[in-house]
Amino acid sequence: MSKRAAVAFGVLLVVVVVGVGVWAGFFRTQGGNVHTVAVEKRAALSATVRATGKVDVAGKLPIPLTQAGTIRVLAVTVGDAVRTGDLIVALDDARQCQDLQAASDALDAAQYGLTNARARGTGDTAGRAAIVTAEATVQDAQRRLDAAREALRRTLVLAPIDGTILSVSVVEKGIYNQGQEIVQVANLQNLILTVDLDELDVPRLGDNRAATITFDAFPGKEIMGTLASVAPVATNRGGRTVYEGNVTFVRPPDLALRPGMGADVSVATRTEQNVLVVPDLAVETIGAKMFLTVFHNDGSRERVEVRTGIRASGVIVIASGVSEGTRIIVP
Repeated sequence: MSKRAAVAFGVLLVVVVVGVGVWAGFFRTQGGNVHTVAVEKRAALSATVRATGKVDVAGKLPIPLTQAGTIRVLAVTVGDAVRTGDLIVALDDARQCQDLQAASDALDAAQYGLTNARARGTGDTAGRAAIVTAEATVQDAQRRLDAAREALRRTLVLAPIDGTILSVSVVEKGIYNQGQEIVQVANLQNLILTVDLDELDVPRLGDNRAATITFDAFPGKEIMGTLASVAPVATNRGGRTVYEGNVTFVRPPDLALRPGMGADVSVATRTEQNVLVVPDLAVETIGAKMFLTVFHNDGSRERVEVRTGIRASGVIVIASGVSEGTRIIVP
């Protein structure tokens, strides 16, 4: 090799590849003050949006009080595992028990009255009317008894699902209104990531929402997920305008994930396959057009208009204007 030969040193740039990992090498030569690179390989390039978030629980279920009252027993604390039908809260039931006894006594009296009315017979209009009235009284007493039984049943709040208690909002001997949330429960096997997406990144999200997830607590381990939803309304987060997104994933059995753990998420927004790529620093924008400066073998230069594609990882796709192997000048 002659002394005039270019002294090559490699600047390796990792290109995000879909399917099979491929390295695209740009080899920089130095000739005077001119630095050039040449695209040596074609690759599939994916543009991404990056965001941070936290592990959360999918399907949190708030459990409300079904009637107003005083809490006699609070049977759970945060972190308790519960199964369907387990006791969560028992309200003071003294009044309901009294109402149930009164309704039961009233039904007994109504049934006794109906028995007497039937015993007197239906031979005249007054007798038949007495029976009809007694039957209506029995029906009304039965409805009251059923309502009293339901009211007593609702003094016990039971777990509707298998899960873990996430929060408790009441205390024993506290007085609460009907409908007030007492606990939240969820199945901790069903985890999601909630991420904050910058408002500038949201328009770039396309149909391809494959996400790569790394957890702060488990560095070096990546799992795949999907950006399942993006909130329709923005939130202000420390002066930033963000949209909350939910990333779904299958919980790996070897990772002891817990709600609240931090994570970094990279969402693929668009992928172009079988592309030519060059360093984005090599592209010159003049007005609405883009150009590359080609360095010919005889040392001459030529500005060539190109059509570009996505940018990612410091490179840009060149859709037309130059061919593979063309040497271009990088400022």
